Amino acid sequence: MHPLPPQTRWPYWARSQRWKDAFNLWCGVTVADNMFPSLGFFGTEPMVARKVVVHDREPLSVPVASSRPAEVSEQLGLLALSSIRGVGYWTLSRMAKAGTKFAAFLATEDSTEAGRTLRTFGAKFENKVAGDWSAVRDRAVARANRILENLTATGTRLIMAGSPEYPRALKDLSDPPAWVFVQGDLPLLSKPSVAVVGTRKPSDDGLWLCRFVGLCFENWAAPTVSGLAVGIDSVVHELSLRAKVPTIAVLGTGIFSDYPKGAVALRERILDGRGAIVTEYLPYETYSAENFVRRNRLQAALAQVLIPIEWAARSGTAHTVRYAESLKRPIAGLRLPDWPKDRVVFSNGAAATATTFTIPGQEEQFRQFVSKFVSKSLQHATPHEPEQSSFLLE
Repeated sequence: MHPLPPQTRWPYWARSQRWKDAFNLWCGVTVADNMFPSLGFFGTEPMVARKVVVHDREPLSVPVASSRPAEVSEQLGLLALSSIRGVGYWTLSRMAKAGTKFAAFLATEDSTEAGRTLRTFGAKFENKVAGDWSAVRDRAVARANRILENLTATGTRLIMAGSPEYPRALKDLSDPPAWVFVQGDLPLLSKPSVAVVGTRKPSDDGLWLCRFVGLCFENWAAPTVSGLAVGIDSVVHELSLRAKVPTIAVLGTGIFSDYPKGAVALRERILDGRGAIVTEYLPYETYSAENFVRRNRLQAALAQVLIPIEWAARSGTAHTVRYAESLKRPIAGLRLPDWPKDRVVFSNGAAATATTFTIPGQEEQFRQFVSKFVSKSLQHATPHEPEQSSFLLE
């Protein structure tokens, strides 16, 4: 299964509303919202054609007639609100943490109240958006249904925090995501796993250590977790596939974002290998430094053991180490015999859970350290059968 929906690539200027309006006036035809894969308010959709005539173009000055929307699910409500320009991840996350139900909010008829509520949670949009709330809402629900079709077509599920299918390990976090998008094998996220992360620019030493760890995957017989980034992360996924061990890629972008460039083939192989791709970010959300830092907490939470490979004190891997420390997850540091002692250093907070192994020399101790915690997790794991009621919609 291809991990991304079919897309028609258009230049940025062709995705703007100003260009669409100009095209309407010059050519006397209507450009449908879904004819161009635009960003934000209009969603991101493949190009489709529709038959139009001059007289069916709606005058901009005439408000769109609307009625009370049909009942929508919480998932559809999230997708609808996410398609409104100015309403992003943080706005929706704050709403969810405050206990606001997206489906109930969409049923709001008062434009002033809807605009005030969204702005309270951080939304930034023009007054005209809230001024015609009914029309904005109806178009958002239509876009959400199209996004939902793309999610379904790519085998992606949207799991809300209150769902019985929500990965239990994520609840260990002090700020667990209010939802996750999961493509591939959802139950895999509830199995004992090993996270292996590291630098984007590994040295020959780092790659050697990574390949050594990869040779242990088959012995541990546990899924692996990494971040799909170039460097150590992508090598981890490749070594997992070679060992025929399912691997979980945790993204710092939306599920439909083609990042890092060139990773589509690897993502497809991960899915074909009974693995999973998971993210908390909105489907078409792009990358940012903040997103990657927060992504790291999911890697630390999903795994029972963390193995950081060749990392600096100020790096993304260091953030993952700190999250693992806060979660009291066991950490196995690795070093070569000729490395200086201060090259692999953990904070005092990790003293109870972190152990550094010199490779070669302590191979057996390292393998047993990881096996002990994975096996312990397997013994204490309770069977979990996902309910049949949900595939995106509950």
